[in-house]
Amino acid sequence: MKKWMPVLFTITILPALAQAELPLGKMPVNVVLSGDDGGYVDGRGAFDSAELIGKLNTIFYVDPDEKDLNNKASEALKGDQVLVKAREEGKSASYAIINMAATWLPNAVLTGLIEDSQKEHPNTHYVFDMNEVLHKKWGIATDSSDVIVINKEGNVVFSKDGELSDADIQTLLKTIHENL
Repeated sequence: MKKWMPVLFTITILPALAQAELPLGKMPVNVVLSGDDGGYVDGRGAFDSAELIGKLNTIFYVDPDEKDLNNKASEALKGDQVLVKAREEGKSASYAIINMAATWLPNAVLTGLIEDSQKEHPNTHYVFDMNEVLHKKWGIATDSSDVIVINKEGNVVFSKDGELSDADIQTLLKTIHENL
């Protein structure tokens, strides 16, 4: 049995430790991604989480190896007419923050793929996190796909690590509608 203890620990305990969600109702600490730590993919400069205050923000913090994990949630948001209207009116914004340190893929390859994705989703702000700053400062999971909603006051109103179930997606949409 002693031989199997490390294996059992790895299989049962480590996945639970890897999942980390932001506490609801609280404002995450301010984070700035600039220089070697990252910034906007389109080159416009540093990302400062203080800019999230004042409108409803939906954030996908994604390991590039897990980029398709929450496509169903992304499609639901893209097709939600209430959210589309709120984006057009400047009441809401969407962010894809890419955890570049969580993958073995070369940055040059990823940059090209991300630039293509930005063309496909022009209303989403794409941000590089080169050194897992959000993981370290906010305590959210790495090697995963995290979905976070931050309200106009800057407080977390939804946070889920990993693949969202159909019920999670409905909760996400309801939370967004209630906070617009």
